[in-house]
Amino acid sequence: MKKLLVVLLASLCWANVSAQDFLGPVEIEIGLGTSFSGPCLSDAEPSLCMAAEVRYNFDAPWDVGVRFGMGKVWRDWRKYDGKYRFRDYMVVGDYNLRRGKNFSFYAGVGVGFSSLRNRIWSDCDGGYTEDYAFVCMPRVGFELFRCVRLSAGYAISSKTYDNLQLGVAVVFGGWKKR
Repeated sequence: MKKLLVVLLASLCWANVSAQDFLGPVEIEIGLGTSFSGPCLSDAEPSLCMAAEVRYNFDAPWDVGVRFGMGKVWRDWRKYDGKYRFRDYMVVGDYNLRRGKNFSFYAGVGVGFSSLRNRIWSDCDGGYTEDYAFVCMPRVGFELFRCVRLSAGYAISSKTYDNLQLGVAVVFGGWKKR
C-alpha cells in the first residue's frame, strides 16, 4: 500500500496544473461597422465599413495581429458628386483587461498604410486619383462572451481624410483551452 501511495504521488508531479485560464493562440475576427469622416469632410455622409483581422494571443494580456479594413464615403458638394474609398492594411496590438471573462475591455493601436481613392464626377470632367498614406489607428472596445467585439477606432491617415470607425465583429477561435 505504501508503494502504491508513493507511485501515485510521483505520478501527480507530472499532472498539468494551471492557475490561469489560457486562451487559444489564434483568433480570426470579421466585422461590419459605420465610418464617420473627419473634420475635412464634415459634410460627407456616414457609410459602411468592414474589416478582417487575425490575432495571436500571448499568455500575457497582449495580442498582436494584422488587420485589413475597407470602406466608402459619399460626399455631395456643390456640383460635384464624390466617392472616397479607403483600404487600410495594419499591424495591430491590443492590451486586454479581464481577458477570457464573459465581459472584457481592450485598448490598442494599429499602424500601417492606407490606400485612398477619390472619385469625382462633375459636369465637364470625371476621374479619380489614388493616394497612399501612413495610417495610425488608436482603438478601444469590449468583448462579450469571448465571441462578439464592439469597437471604436479613429484612423488618422492623411490631412484630408481621417475617419472614426464604430463596429461590431464576430470572433472565431481564441476560446479557453480545456
